[in-house]
Amino acid sequence: MKGHICCKPHVVYRCYDADDRLIYIGVTSRPVEKRLLGHRSTNPAVAEQTVRWTTETYPDRETALDVEANAIYRERPPLNYRFNPARSRRAGSVRVEPTREELAEAINRLGSIQGGAA
Repeated sequence: MKGHICCKPHVVYRCYDADDRLIYIGVTSRPVEKRLLGHRSTNPAVAEQTVRWTTETYPDRETALDVEANAIYRERPPLNYRFNPARSRRAGSVRVEPTREELAEAINRLGSIQGGAA
């Protein structure tokens, strides 16, 4: 699918607060400034607390999502909920977290992308 969003380059972005602490990791194919505006409705703390960010570019969405999941799992930014064992979001009484299988699959895919086992 030529031009489809999944085939476009994506960036993994890391957001930092005024004390230069990592607070959030995300993925986008758009400029990060525009993505942060979107956080105003979905995760307002990210938009309000971010004073700087870094980016890493990947060739497609799938690769970027794998890198993001692994980074969140390892770095545990406080404003991420998915893939973050240090946080969970409650929807009523149900914990919304990835399963161990989902995490293992994401980490294994990352290992194969990097040319080795994770």
